[in-house]
Amino acid sequence: MPRKDAVAGPTQGRAALDRAVDRLAGEIGMLTERTITLVSELPSYAAVPVSNLEASGRRNLDAAVETLRSGVAPTQDDLAPAAEITVRERASQGVPIEDMMRAYRCNIGVIHDRFVELAEEGGVPSRLVLLGAQLLWALSDAFTTRVALEYQNLGIDNALREAHRRSELLHALLSGTLETAGLTSSCGFYGLDTASCYHAVRAHVGVRTSSRYGGRWNGSAVRPHGAPSSA
Repeated sequence: MPRKDAVAGPTQGRAALDRAVDRLAGEIGMLTERTITLVSELPSYAAVPVSNLEASGRRNLDAAVETLRSGVAPTQDDLAPAAEITVRERASQGVPIEDMMRAYRCNIGVIHDRFVELAEEGGVPSRLVLLGAQLLWALSDAFTTRVALEYQNLGIDNALREAHRRSELLHALLSGTLETAGLTSSCGFYGLDTASCYHAVRAHVGVRTSSRYGGRWNGSAVRPHGAPSSA
């Protein structure tokens, strides 16, 4: 990862770099427009409001500008808040993780290419242009890695909430405390037919007895809830 002193360079070269970065920071509109054009090719992004893309573009550009100005690529932890916002927002809009990654790379690619153009126009020394480009790709790697982690965490959170919701539904059904409106809503959500009859089933883990040549299971495995167990 490039160090801050590595991108400082001679005073004149650094001044030219700062001017290029300042110009980059002021081109949010054009950069967002270019990104939206590219992202529109992803079918899953059709339902994502333009305002959401603009907000993401602003966050990404701010991170890129800060990285170029500081000369230090951020860590995954530095990018956690922005990554969490992006993942939770896009996941709620039905965007798969693969397309989240593609969209971000489109955006950071647009920012990178424009930075190189502005740096060359402004006479930034090639060494500083290269180091700036490396910083942007380091930023991209850190952000996409954090996005993957946030997506995994979101999946775990959703699975735990779903398990809790199913458990509460089952308890309400068995105890008879679920009102008609709640019953209709819950059955519809889980694909259950309210006109059909269902039997609650309770599973018991049998006792395994081992022997030299293997093992076997004793006891019943599954029986209707409330039914006596077999001898």
